[in-house]
Amino acid sequence: MNKQYKNYLLRFLRCLFSFLSEYVPIRKNRIVCYSFNGEQYSCSPKAISEYLEKNYPEKFEIIWAFRKNTPIEKNKMLNKFTVVPYNSLRFLYYYASAKFIITNIYPYQLLKTKSGQIVIDTWHGGGAYKVAGLDQNKNQNSKQMIKAMEFNSENISLFISSSRMFTKHFIRNGLRFKGKVLKTGLQRNDIFFLSPEEKEKIKQKTFRKIGLEKNTHFCLYAPTWKYDEKYPFVFNAETLSKALEQRFGGKWVIVTRMHHLSKNKINGNVIDASNYPDMQELLLSADFLISDYSSAIWDYSLTHKPCLLYTYDLKNYLDKRSMYIDIKKWGFPLCETFDELINAVITFDEADFVERMKYHYNLMGGYDKGNACKQLAGFILRQI
Repeated sequence: MNKQYKNYLLRFLRCLFSFLSEYVPIRKNRIVCYSFNGEQYSCSPKAISEYLEKNYPEKFEIIWAFRKNTPIEKNKMLNKFTVVPYNSLRFLYYYASAKFIITNIYPYQLLKTKSGQIVIDTWHGGGAYKVAGLDQNKNQNSKQMIKAMEFNSENISLFISSSRMFTKHFIRNGLRFKGKVLKTGLQRNDIFFLSPEEKEKIKQKTFRKIGLEKNTHFCLYAPTWKYDEKYPFVFNAETLSKALEQRFGGKWVIVTRMHHLSKNKINGNVIDASNYPDMQELLLSADFLISDYSSAIWDYSLTHKPCLLYTYDLKNYLDKRSMYIDIKKWGFPLCETFDELINAVITFDEADFVERMKYHYNLMGGYDKGNACKQLAGFILRQI
């Protein structure tokens, strides 16, 4: 089926289901959540649903939707929610009858937001790094792309923002969203503001799941998706581990977390945590992060823990995708070769880096304070 017929079918089904949904009454305490279109139990939808259940037990009916083959870990909290198959008739019914829909991706494409409903988009990244949305291709956007973005913007009721620059560049320009923005920071990042005792519990759980010994340090390598996977890539886990041990002491292990669209190209003594269900738990537990253009660096910057950008494909990447803010102004040390990366680890200045992250937060105009869930919960309660 070509794109034109797919678009016709999408529009037909959207009109049909949206028409039928008007006959389904809205329940003011019903909340539907889905993350990455039903592929994960994660991110800000997870954080806010667990916050609501913990602080307002039995006040809300929370529904989570997952795709058929989505691996869902055993989770006590999920037992308190209603779980339905994503895209199923049950999902359509719950979506049409929910007062609130919370997602970290674009709105569901087969149903329009009807009067009385509130679609809350938390998005799945913070800061303002690589250009996205309609800004990505500028004047090369197709009519279908523009119409798709118009549908997304028109069917989002409330957008969550992590920072002033995110609001300005991505929400207002990239998505052309003109509606209400809630400047809470990301709900998923409240985890970084927990008490030391709560953080330690999460760290112990993470270590058990990925098979690390208690007193081990780990460096997380978490790059974003790349346009060109064939670009020359050098990464030696053993050399990196030795450099980390030389600079910081103790035993170090390399853990990888690849983008779900990318392949793990790293061989050697590493732990592949690409299927770990909660990225925030990995970031909280890691002692060092190596990334590139991923918005994970926004989350991790809140911890002030060491982070380097391994941008071995920088020129190639910039030729295909520009940045909202010059990457050299972000404040993270840039390493375009593996030798530069190793040298940056060995000579890493922690005090200087903390100042860089303070600068980074101010540059972006950050909103994360550790109370994003509380603020969003307050908004939801006011609506009912």
